[in-house]
Amino acid sequence: MSAAISKDNISAGQDAASPSKPSLIPAPIVPNSERHLDASLWEPNRRYSPIDRLSLDALSLMFEICGQNDWKDAVRISEVSRVWRQCVLSTPRAWTFITLVSLRRRAYPDIRPYLPLSSPLPLHISTSGAVLEMTQLDGECHRLHCLRVDEFDDETVKRENWEFSTLQTLIVDGISPFIITEARFPRLQHFHCNDEIIPHADLQGQNIDSFPKLNTLSFCTDDDSIWIQILQHCRESLVSLRLYEGNSDESIVCDVTLPRLECLELNPEILSNWRISLKTPRLRTYVESTRWATTENSRAVHGDLETVENIRLVGGPYPHLPRDVRSLQISIRSNEDMEFVSHCLENNVYPRLHSIELEEDRSGDNPLKYGLSQFRLPNNPQVQVSIVTLFRVLPGMLAEVYDTVPCDNMRS
Repeated sequence: MSAAISKDNISAGQDAASPSKPSLIPAPIVPNSERHLDASLWEPNRRYSPIDRLSLDALSLMFEICGQNDWKDAVRISEVSRVWRQCVLSTPRAWTFITLVSLRRRAYPDIRPYLPLSSPLPLHISTSGAVLEMTQLDGECHRLHCLRVDEFDDETVKRENWEFSTLQTLIVDGISPFIITEARFPRLQHFHCNDEIIPHADLQGQNIDSFPKLNTLSFCTDDDSIWIQILQHCRESLVSLRLYEGNSDESIVCDVTLPRLECLELNPEILSNWRISLKTPRLRTYVESTRWATTENSRAVHGDLETVENIRLVGGPYPHLPRDVRSLQISIRSNEDMEFVSHCLENNVYPRLHSIELEEDRSGDNPLKYGLSQFRLPNNPQVQVSIVTLFRVLPGMLAEVYDTVPCDNMRS
């Protein structure tokens, strides 16, 4: 028996030492060898990868911001990892901003599979086409809070029987004011029309008594007096107003009192044709955004500035500033503009003034190109003078609307 055991042991030893069979002794691991990086470094530390380090709350907030920029970003994000996919699918706000754009004559994207992901949160929809392209929103219009559309046709709305019971912001390129009624838009607060408000021929003679009482309003003036009727209708509710000068008839004069208005933005082109006289007893922010031409009869566009604290002006003639003005923004185009700035800094004329922003005009000969020192501006340590290429947004100014924006961000 012992001999058999010995023989077996010898055979096992010979088999183990045989070169035709793999050795049972593991080969030494070389730490710097590339072939061992995946096994020795990546696998044990996989749980510390950047994707897994972020908390779900941080990921969810990031997905919300991405969704406001482009709703298709949420689709792309879901392909990063399983964790990200689960997080973005459980983040409803990432799916509440949807843009319908048809590129190269292709059909609009089908958003119906994504609409349930945002439920029950409010929707912010933008389309580059007509309101007819909103057929994908059948059954979801009651969730619309913000709508940007090129064309808004009354017949289409009636035929589809859409409800806009929660819509707060409407942004259109052109529309008849008689389409916008309190019955159809009971909660509408912000209305932006990028073109003139022109009533349809078949609606002439109607009044706007059913128009909603708006909080913010932006549109172009025109030859028709309908825009003046809208101002009169909303005079008790308007807080922020932006007017662009369109093809206004010189015979049309606007004389309206806006008791609650806090921010007024006027965009005149030819001052001699700007026939607007507004009384604004509570105005805090006044803005003149454009000044394309001036004439010998040029005058200050708006004169009721006694309560204004923040002013933006583009060239002269300059109005008499209120004594309590705090911040001033001036586009510098000539020496006259610099002289006005010097006047504001001299002898503490405006004791509450603390900020002056000078916008640099990059075209033509600009006084700022030669420096401020040659103009010998008074040294007033209480006022901060800064040169900017883009003005900061003043309180109450309406958002520059190119797409849908959250309703609570319509005013700064």
